[in-house]
Amino acid sequence: MTGTRFSDTVEWLLAGAPGVNRPDHMLQRMCDRLVAAGLPIHHVNAFVTTLHPRIAGRRFTWTPDEPVLVAEIPYGFAESDTFLNEHVRRVLDTRKPVRLRGTHDVEDTEIARQLRERSITDYCIYPLHFTIGETHAIAYATPRENGFTDDEIAGLDRIQDPLARMVEIYAFRRTATNLLNTYVGHNAGAHILSGRIKRGDTQVIRAAILFSDLRDFTTYAYRYGEEKLIARLNRYFDRVVPEIERNGGEVLKYMGDGLLAIFAVDNEPREACRQALDAARAAHATEVDPEDDPDMPIAFGMALHYGDIVYGNIGASDRLDFTVIGRAVNYAARMEGIAGKKRIPIVASDVFLKHADTPAASLGTFPLKGIEEPQELFTLID
Repeated sequence: MTGTRFSDTVEWLLAGAPGVNRPDHMLQRMCDRLVAAGLPIHHVNAFVTTLHPRIAGRRFTWTPDEPVLVAEIPYGFAESDTFLNEHVRRVLDTRKPVRLRGTHDVEDTEIARQLRERSITDYCIYPLHFTIGETHAIAYATPRENGFTDDEIAGLDRIQDPLARMVEIYAFRRTATNLLNTYVGHNAGAHILSGRIKRGDTQVIRAAILFSDLRDFTTYAYRYGEEKLIARLNRYFDRVVPEIERNGGEVLKYMGDGLLAIFAVDNEPREACRQALDAARAAHATEVDPEDDPDMPIAFGMALHYGDIVYGNIGASDRLDFTVIGRAVNYAARMEGIAGKKRIPIVASDVFLKHADTPAASLGTFPLKGIEEPQELFTLID
């Protein structure tokens, strides 16, 4: 059988690539094995698509004596001729390999020019067939004068099926992580992937809580209709959510025109409260989107609180929500209602300000639904 000198690599892939647990490490180890077996590869490029709201896929690039480079490819670039040359497109469309041999003699295309500049003499693009019917791609390049031998091509042929199984496993896990991060948040997604999926699987944590709500939502909806309303909501969330995440917080829930975010305490309460405060200030300081309606500019209120919350799985036995509940969450929600009525950008509780240590002015005391005594609330002086 030809290509037998690569049998160890084939067996290693069939065994699940023991010793590695990341796709870039797997590609690194596989290419190092192939080189050790005598395959004269100088460059290996793999592209795998994924489910993500902004990223079309990831590109993995191996070169000798360098760590594998991983690049996230946005949708627009992934569809461009710069990224997907005609040969890669042919592999994805036909699900068959393409080989460019003797690049000085092939048609003068952009990929041929790139290969010549890098002294590549043989370039093999293989499809990676997933069991669900998807096709991805991996390319092997060599600068050796006569390119790959027939035996080496036979070895590469043998590798592709077990390699595709490994890539599919990593891709599925990546997709699951992307979807969980997108719909429940990064930390919650990590908890779910780690096995915390039973109803009642919760824990009590301390956190700074941020409630945010878009102003004049109903008025805008009646005036402009659903399409403009959705666009307005997205512009509002684009102002608030990046600042929450940039400052270490996690958005746990969208509630129509509002959201709930937490800043979990890792070390000191002061750190979590300062992160929430910085996120709130930064969100209000973002530049106005030129697409905003000048007659009804986007305005929103925020409530900042601190306390113990119950964090975990709640719901029916087979339909769960990974969220937070508790007295502190209810308190923050009631505070945000006061912020809306008073048209105040940021309202904070006394316990939050105790840890955040920032100048504030009292707004007075207010009855909060579900809270026995009226509570004193504050607004930031600056």
